[in-house]
Amino acid sequence: MAARKRITICHIQLLPILSGVQRAMLEILYRLDPDLYESVVLCKEEGDLTAALRDREIYYLTMPDLSRAIHPRYDLKSWLALRLFFQQRHFDIVHTHSSKTGILGRFTAYNAGVPLIFHTVQGLPFHEFSPFAQKWIYGWAEKKGG
Repeated sequence: MAARKRITICHIQLLPILSGVQRAMLEILYRLDPDLYESVVLCKEEGDLTAALRDREIYYLTMPDLSRAIHPRYDLKSWLALRLFFQQRHFDIVHTHSSKTGILGRFTAYNAGVPLIFHTVQGLPFHEFSPFAQKWIYGWAEKKGG
């Protein structure tokens, strides 16, 4: 009897720190059955998060093209790198965990044909005193990313 294909999941984290967002993702990863799911974590660079992943033998890749700043040139570079990565790997699921990766990752995964896309809201990138344009852009993008 042929072995069942594992479901492939790409989790996208921008920052390799261990704050609440990253710890929540780690709790998800720790509970996934490795016989059923193959997880890959993508983040900008090495850090405490990648050390924790390495300790648990969870596969991760760094993608220096991911950028926290909102800038058309950087965002296009990130989009192109993500799209190529998604097209090469053929993930079954993409799960994003922060605002910037949520917007960019969901949009790119959709355009790359990833069949299932999840986003977990774990905080907002703006507050009541943020500039109107910033609140509007993030609000619009969250609604469109849906």
